[in-house]
Amino acid sequence: MQESRNFSELLLHHLHQMGVHHAFGVVGGAISRFYDALTTSEIHPYHCRHETGAAFCATESYFAAKQPALLFVTTGPGLLNGLTGVAAAKYDGAKLIVITGSTNSDIRGRNASQETSSYNYSADFENQNNLFDLSVRIDTPQELAQVLNRINIGFQKPDGFIAHLSLPLSIQKSLTSLPASFTLGQYYSCAPSAAGLQESSQRLNQSSFVVAIGHGAKSAAKEVRALIEKTNAHAFATPRGKGILPESHPNYLGSTGVGGCDEVNVYMKENQPDVLLVLGSRMGESSTFWDNDLLPAKTIIQVDLDSTWIGCAQPGFHVIGIQSDIQTYLQALLPHINKVESTLPEEQWEKVEVQSPKTDDKVRASYLMGRIQEKIVESTDIILMSEAGNAFAWCNHLLKFDNPEQYRVSPNYGSMGHFSAGAFGAAITLGRKVLAVVGDGSMLMNCEINTAVQYQAPVIWLVLNDAAYDTCEKGLKFLDAKHCELPIPNVNFAHVSQAMGATGLEIKRETDIDGILTEAIAVEGPVVIDVDIDNNEVSPLFKRFQSIAKQSRDANVAGWDK
Repeated sequence: MQESRNFSELLLHHLHQMGVHHAFGVVGGAISRFYDALTTSEIHPYHCRHETGAAFCATESYFAAKQPALLFVTTGPGLLNGLTGVAAAKYDGAKLIVITGSTNSDIRGRNASQETSSYNYSADFENQNNLFDLSVRIDTPQELAQVLNRINIGFQKPDGFIAHLSLPLSIQKSLTSLPASFTLGQYYSCAPSAAGLQESSQRLNQSSFVVAIGHGAKSAAKEVRALIEKTNAHAFATPRGKGILPESHPNYLGSTGVGGCDEVNVYMKENQPDVLLVLGSRMGESSTFWDNDLLPAKTIIQVDLDSTWIGCAQPGFHVIGIQSDIQTYLQALLPHINKVESTLPEEQWEKVEVQSPKTDDKVRASYLMGRIQEKIVESTDIILMSEAGNAFAWCNHLLKFDNPEQYRVSPNYGSMGHFSAGAFGAAITLGRKVLAVVGDGSMLMNCEINTAVQYQAPVIWLVLNDAAYDTCEKGLKFLDAKHCELPIPNVNFAHVSQAMGATGLEIKRETDIDGILTEAIAVEGPVVIDVDIDNNEVSPLFKRFQSIAKQSRDANVAGWDK
């Protein structure tokens, strides 16, 4: 056995060796000994204002750096507050290690403050295996070697992995050691079977096909483009797949799902291919609205690391499922695919329609997107994030990316407050500018502006301020449902952010946009831009409203069958 060390110190040392460099959370009594060790470890801790926000920050830290991040929270409300962010991380495929406090065994069931044990309601939440890939309450320090090996293997897998360790205070400060022979294991990626490769190459060579590009193909951008250009096939992307095939590419049809492009549906309906090759997408509601126009004539070939999602979106349709990492699959597939000569023009995207700025009050979101495209997307390397609701719909609908690393969205779980908080995690991890386009409802629900001020993180929040939960209001109007409580008192977010120590700017009219964006880019610390949005402009959310109407089975709803 090696020399004994403090349990928390030893755990943190090995997590750092596994690539964990950043930690986000909120301290409390039941996690205090672990937090003491964290503040002197090789991992950088950032103390946030709310556990949900901390979880979103950890998630975006992972996606920004492709390194697992740490979330630390205390017992009771600390644990429960963090679960929404953990669920979003799980849906999006992040890699996190979640460290929570746990009530000591000798006082469990005795009404301890913020108790988290099998004696109270928190027990089920402490061991949520549908949220965590690994969830363990450490009862003896000798369990550390077992836990470290499992976490290490999970972090090496190409898909997401969420580990949860629940640590009583007595364990956090205990002395322990690892066996002298302790070494971490290795994991090798999942490759497609020979039969799966043969089946898919045969069908793709003999049939017309279109490629659907999902987030799971993000690490295979080079191979995706090689397949498109070798076969002259057309492709579309889900919201999280934007930019994997450059959106300027002549074979690119557009994006689908929330805020998607009608051109994709028109092409698929008019040129119905025999096969749809789905690379790394679940093809769920936020990605496709399960639209039958997107279905091929014969077969879907769905390639995904997570086999549980294969064939789920379109039950009853003929699906060939291949469990594999997308890059590994394409590298094995490409030599067996026939080359087709392209007659398409050089790369060029159809830019957002150029509009003349209005000189009166209120800003059209469509005009704002055009200026963001030119001033941010095409002129800088700033990472852009879009929040649930109108912000996401407008960004997905009008912004075009040639680099998948420049755009982050979370449409599947769709948590309000995800990027009004999480943008800090990406910015502080990378040390570079991040622009989050969010709604006023999200900023009121959850934000980490004050945390960004503390650490002087280079975050720009651009708030689409229409003094309402506008997506909900328009959706309920569409459904002919009550919506009387959805307008909210107007908040000047520039003034609020200034009160917290950030730079606050305002855009009152469209002629202000270019100057304010330029000023915000030049600021070193956090900036909040309050945009007075015209909510009379029709949002590109109609398909989302249609989907809800169909789910309600209300044939009297306008547009139900369109």
